[in-house]
Amino acid sequence: MAGESTEEVDPRHYFQNRLDVVQEWRKNKTAYPHKFQTTMSIKDYISKYENLAAGEHDDSVVVSLAGRVSRIASSSSKLRFLDLKSEGYKLQVFANFANHDPETGDFNEIYNNIKRGDIVGFTGYPGKSKRGELSIFPKTAKILTPCLHMLPDKFRLKDQEVRFRQRYLDFIINDDSIKVMKIRSRIIEFFRSFFTKRGFFEVETPMLKVTSTGASAKPFITHHNELDLDLFMRIAPELPLKMIIIGGFEKVFEIGKCFRNEGIDPTHNPEFTSCEFYWAYADYNDLMTLTEELLSSLVFELHGTHQIPFHPDGPEGPEVIVDFSAPFSRVSYVDELEDKLKTKLTVPYDSPENCEKYIKAIKEEGLDMPHPPLPAKLLDQLVGHFIEDRIVKPTFIIDYPQCTSPLAKWHRERDNVCERFELFVCGKELANAYTELNDPIVQRDFFKEQQKTDIDHVTGFVALTHSLKEGGTFTLSNKLDNNERLEGGGDILGVEKVSVYYWDGDTEYTKPLLLEVIKSGGPPNVEYYYRYESGERELGDKNDEKVWKYQGHSGGLSLQTLLDDRNLARNRVIPFNIGDPTKPFNFDSASSKGKRIKSNEPPTTLSGSDYTAKTYKIADQNLKLSRVENDKKKLDIPIPHDTLEGIKLYSSPVNPNVPLMFELKSSNGGKSTFYTTKEENGKNSWTEVGYSKSRDFYSGGKDNLKPTDKLSEQLDEVLCSKGYVTIDLSHSRSTRGQPYCCDDHKEEKRVTVSRVSDPSGSSHITFYKHEIKNGYGFAGIYYKTDSGERKSIKISGLKSSASDSVKLYTFYDGRIPKLIFVESTEQPNVKGWYKGGTADEWTKVLNAPSESPDEVKADKDREFEKYVKVLKCKIYGTDGTCSDTAAQSLSQTQGGAGALGSDGPDGGGGATGQLGGETNGVTGDRDATNHDAAGPQGLTGPPGPAGRPGSRVTGEEDGASGAGGGLGGRDQISSRGSREFGGLLGSFDWSSLTSKFRDFAGGVVDPLIKLRSAIDSLPGQVGIEVANAAHNLIYVLAETANPNKNGTALTEGGEKSTQGATSDAGDPGDREESSHDASGSSVDSDARDSDREDFRAKDPVVPKPPEEPPGHVVKPKADGKTQDEDVSDKELDSGTSTDGKAEKLGAEAGITAAAGSVLWTAFGSTSGTLAGAGGLTGFTYWMYKRLKGDPWAKDLGDAEAQPPDESFCTALEYGLPPTAGWGMGIDRLTMFMADKNNIKEVIFFPTMRPVSAPAQAPPNPQ
Repeated sequence: MAGESTEEVDPRHYFQNRLDVVQEWRKNKTAYPHKFQTTMSIKDYISKYENLAAGEHDDSVVVSLAGRVSRIASSSSKLRFLDLKSEGYKLQVFANFANHDPETGDFNEIYNNIKRGDIVGFTGYPGKSKRGELSIFPKTAKILTPCLHMLPDKFRLKDQEVRFRQRYLDFIINDDSIKVMKIRSRIIEFFRSFFTKRGFFEVETPMLKVTSTGASAKPFITHHNELDLDLFMRIAPELPLKMIIIGGFEKVFEIGKCFRNEGIDPTHNPEFTSCEFYWAYADYNDLMTLTEELLSSLVFELHGTHQIPFHPDGPEGPEVIVDFSAPFSRVSYVDELEDKLKTKLTVPYDSPENCEKYIKAIKEEGLDMPHPPLPAKLLDQLVGHFIEDRIVKPTFIIDYPQCTSPLAKWHRERDNVCERFELFVCGKELANAYTELNDPIVQRDFFKEQQKTDIDHVTGFVALTHSLKEGGTFTLSNKLDNNERLEGGGDILGVEKVSVYYWDGDTEYTKPLLLEVIKSGGPPNVEYYYRYESGERELGDKNDEKVWKYQGHSGGLSLQTLLDDRNLARNRVIPFNIGDPTKPFNFDSASSKGKRIKSNEPPTTLSGSDYTAKTYKIADQNLKLSRVENDKKKLDIPIPHDTLEGIKLYSSPVNPNVPLMFELKSSNGGKSTFYTTKEENGKNSWTEVGYSKSRDFYSGGKDNLKPTDKLSEQLDEVLCSKGYVTIDLSHSRSTRGQPYCCDDHKEEKRVTVSRVSDPSGSSHITFYKHEIKNGYGFAGIYYKTDSGERKSIKISGLKSSASDSVKLYTFYDGRIPKLIFVESTEQPNVKGWYKGGTADEWTKVLNAPSESPDEVKADKDREFEKYVKVLKCKIYGTDGTCSDTAAQSLSQTQGGAGALGSDGPDGGGGATGQLGGETNGVTGDRDATNHDAAGPQGLTGPPGPAGRPGSRVTGEEDGASGAGGGLGGRDQISSRGSREFGGLLGSFDWSSLTSKFRDFAGGVVDPLIKLRSAIDSLPGQVGIEVANAAHNLIYVLAETANPNKNGTALTEGGEKSTQGATSDAGDPGDREESSHDASGSSVDSDARDSDREDFRAKDPVVPKPPEEPPGHVVKPKADGKTQDEDVSDKELDSGTSTDGKAEKLGAEAGITAAAGSVLWTAFGSTSGTLAGAGGLTGFTYWMYKRLKGDPWAKDLGDAEAQPPDESFCTALEYGLPPTAGWGMGIDRLTMFMADKNNIKEVIFFPTMRPVSAPAQAPPNPQ
């Protein structure tokens, strides 16, 4: 038996075989031992015994080693060779039968069971083989942990997907991966030692922040349940570290994780490790010196030399030698760029003249034009191409233009630059540092400037604006690029500002919509020019689309309306306003006029809830969405590129004017996208519902979609996030007795649940109390049936409230809520008992006890049992007086889980827990499993089923006892009939009975009598069973039929009764005389004229949103503002002065743009200066062709640009000493130190795209 051991080829068979073996070990209790005592690590073993001579053994020493077996070979059945690995170190195991201790087991059996990947412990002595290989010569071997999967062949794993997803497998197979991670660990260890030795304190700053600050990057967002607050994963620790310096520490550093929700590429991972330090009383010169010392000593520590190899293009690419010897080279940002451009740049570096040079150079080099083309981005593009990409050895690029680094302090010697440097190696940035800006006024102003991102009164559009930086007026040429021109023929004189508007969805700026010209004299002198599409009626017979048509003033329409009009015509898109979807647009263009959002369907109520859904559609199905807005603010959501089948708004009675959620349904069969509100007022902050949730909101086929309870539960979550709690009266929820809330806030336990029972224990009655904690609002009530169906409970008069400590005491009939006592701190009038009706509406039980069970229980003078008796009587008694028989105590019902008295003794197993007692209704011996044993008496039910005059209903004539055979007559149902009733009821077609009732519910005859007649016509025993089954239905319908203003309803006998009380049909003395028809049945005259619809469950009435009256037109006010939008026509942030200076800008004038500046306005505000054109002959097309870019970008071109942090600004006011700060990515540095060109190689668990299922066994890499 020589060579490498053989194993099964099929990984599936291998896995099963290993499981079988391990199962045998389990039987012998030898599988997975708890401990193996090692005497040293493999690393230490190699260090201690590597100097032994070839063939030398030291059998006087006993050592125990453990590790993973990576190779198995044998030369015979008595000689085995194994490689044992741990932490990247490998040792040979020289297993000889002669050395084996037979008391530990059979040699061959033990070593035959050892497979590659197994973790094995060996005890033996050290030595070297005759060939000089260091080995352990074991006396015993024990499998500590078997590897159930077959390792890849040849111990190599090449597939990067497998390597990075199954990192453990990568480390098992590839020693190089372990080596890389050791380098990473040593770098972090070195950094920590380096800084602490120099007096820096290591600190920890929060990972979760209320604001996303520290750098310009998209953050990850999470939610804190207790605070009900969205928090941001930090993108940089900069501001907290500065605040620590403000607090009195002079030197601090932090090594920790940062998170940026952005792209993944070979140099970027969403989760990464950085080191930042801040040093009071130092500047960027000190930091350059410290950086040189840090990196130079680190490289020497890791490699023993300052010169290390690096392969920028991967291991197969060319090798470069990088020398980290100090000092590093220094390159001036501006000086080097001037040298590459072969031109002199003037101050300021963001001037129009310089920007024109930047644009020209970008085009000549064939580079991508930045989006948006701000000066900082133009410079960054050129410096990256000409300087950064060409750097090999460590080089500091220093003294950045001020426009690129607004957080850095200005340079003390050079104008318009700041004290900032970045360290580059092989074209990659390693460190970024600068002398910190510590002026609180300047810092706060910068933050405010960043937040100016809205055009006044306009949303969804971008304006490119030109005005003279020094103020004054200019002349706008009539002639435009591309042979286009402004209508009118002449140049426009006295212009203070001109703006070209684009839709923000037109990312390439191919279709300008409108030109706005503001002349000297202010807002009254605002004029507009429209750009029409070929074929639009306004172009006339000539159809010359190259002419910008003069429109004059706005005509009373807002700028928003003008832009939406043109956007619809040119880009075929229309906005959707979730606050008022069907409000008509006041469009003037022939191609836009009449286009609208419509809704031809009434709102629908989601089953089992109070939520409503209303669908809207774009009247012209060829149009797409331009934006979704609310309260004149655009929602920050992606807009579908396709046309939509519809937009559905989901609302709640809590605030019907602001939807909780909306749905965008694609018309091409794609999935719906759902968005929910995140702010308290439901405006302008929306988040997408993940598909893993939303896919379960509807069930059924495409043409038969039905909402599921998951949809209502999602809306519960949204309401709960706003502080409104939905109470769940499901039986299982009550009996668990645990506080609860929605899934997102379940830890807050906003609703408490408790049991309230008779303290004496005599009545066996249990109430379940659900109570909303103070400070939370009430939204609604529901319960779930045993089948999981959600049912809504609407308490008459109980409305949603923002802060209402609602208490509900619930009785259950079986597992279904039967009676509810309501208390509300904000709505005291609703206090009392309620019972269910034919629909979701629960009505108040009149004259019932007004005290809650807790109040009665707390009153020592009150008897809980009597309270229950009175309650029962008022619900099912005939009037305000109750006989002893009618007021029998509430006791448990038959075996009903959770029925009234469910904590009492078992009643014999009646699964349904019926309320019927033997006095009225079905007798108590319905238990199908024990027909002859009557169960304990339950809550007296409604009057029993009607007797037939002169006929045998239960085997006896009822002429006397039936009191004339009226519908309320007491029938004595035979024991046989009552026993069989329990079995037949389950199969009875209730929907058929209900339909039959409705068919007869009309005309001049009492519908209840008609239904009685229909039942009477059924033969024999079937009639008896149907009569029993119909009994409760008739009772409920009689209770709710034809209620008048006094709250009365028809009873079974046809007379009127106060709602909630029915006459005892079994006692003729308690009944009024009634008239009868020919059959002897009682007929109430009021019932003859009742309409059948009165007996049907009404659909809930959902209020429609208010709509504008037909022909609504937005008219200008006297002050020139429009009525629908309070738009000011004043100048849009021109920043100009009217000094009377006029200048003609045009090619024929020979005047360049040096006299002016172009301002980029994203959503209206100036974000920085842009390049000017050579002349404004082609101003419009110069705007959209040369300066096209990302219209909604807030980025100023600075990697450190960030949103405001008010707490930091306040801290800065207390004084930040002169400070310098520095940041470096540990992952990217490790790439250089380990010679890797992919950041995933240096991160233990890099971020990967999810896969459908984890791999069960690694694929063969070969």
